[in-house]
Amino acid sequence: MTTEELLIRCRIEELPFVTGFIHRSLQRDQAILAKVFPGYTPDYVANFGKEISELNTLINPYQYTAAISLITEKIVIANTAIDNRLPILKRYVEKAVGTLDTAPSGFFLSKLGTALRTGDRESAASTLKDTLDTINYGGNLAALKAQGYTPDLHKELEQYRTTIADNILARKAKIDERAILTQSNNAVMNKIWLKINEISKDAKSVFAKTDKSKANDYNITKLISSIRKDQKKTEINGQVTLPSNVSATKVTILLTPVDGGRNIKIKPQANGTYSRIGLAPNTYIATAQANGYGITAPQTLTIESNHPLTANFTLAPI
Repeated sequence: MTTEELLIRCRIEELPFVTGFIHRSLQRDQAILAKVFPGYTPDYVANFGKEISELNTLINPYQYTAAISLITEKIVIANTAIDNRLPILKRYVEKAVGTLDTAPSGFFLSKLGTALRTGDRESAASTLKDTLDTINYGGNLAALKAQGYTPDLHKELEQYRTTIADNILARKAKIDERAILTQSNNAVMNKIWLKINEISKDAKSVFAKTDKSKANDYNITKLISSIRKDQKKTEINGQVTLPSNVSATKVTILLTPVDGGRNIKIKPQANGTYSRIGLAPNTYIATAQANGYGITAPQTLTIESNHPLTANFTLAPI
């Protein structure tokens, strides 16, 4: 089956915003436009709204987004657990120097820490495998056990490695399925793109000499530019609560993009308040953590363009 070439001249994720704005303008101006172009009946406007709803479902199919969020959450939990154990593992290696069959750098712990903290999931999974292979090499395991490294910790790291690797594959499969679903509906996106361009031309001809502001409301190029400017204003904010009035400056809020990309770290103020402006619209898995306080339960947050989002976190002592 040949996929129809996509005609739209904006990012796919921007199309619902553009069509939504055109539809709201059309609802406002339907009676005026219908006097010049009789096809703009109330039924036409209502049906256009239904097409936009169907478009949103195609571009952001809930069942896939929800599944990908759940898978990403499992990866985040495993990554955080490993990261929390790295300081102890590093110390075991340091104390075992002289009895190990591998130099400390051969355990790849610094590389592993970087991969975990930046959200490089593939690198974290492969590096953890290298770390475990080194631990199992020669007399390394016995040397580490002599310093306190336990079979339970070793089994736990093995399980986390399997969890990360399996869920990376599962996540990729779901993202690929979603992409195929979207691509197979290029015809639907093309149809609505051609429709909004036709509406744009009609409306601009009506308002060109009478109402420049309304004419601009149908200018697709300007709408896309406005959407991209609004994205730079997108904000997340909230409060981190710790017991006993402990300073929140040592807390790290971690946002992991569900669709891939590097983690975003946010540091709260001493009073626990935080904010970040300019986040790309996306679905994120959010956690907060601090030494001695563990990690909060993951939250799935959907950040939309120019819509401030508040998310609060409460940390309890371990």
